[in-house]
Amino acid sequence: MLPTPFPAGIDLRSAAVLAKKAEIELSFQQFSLTIAVVATMLLQKEPSMEAALGLALRANLRQRRLHHLQQLQDYIDTIDAATAGL
Repeated sequence: MLPTPFPAGIDLRSAAVLAKKAEIELSFQQFSLTIAVVATMLLQKEPSMEAALGLALRANLRQRRLHHLQQLQDYIDTIDAATAGL
């Protein structure tokens, strides 16, 4: 995948945060797709698992979403701490 160009005049911090955000979003998208494929395969083998699997998958996706949001916040905090003395 080619990197998306940033608008002219965007500061380096914002560009770095946007790049990290795109990386994290791609990771979450790939994770979600993998979960969907596995769930589909499981349900083809055992359709009676649908209700329980649905609840577990939603909970897992929420947890993973929070993890990715925390990753982005940690990245922003790291950048801000590194540039605080400049």
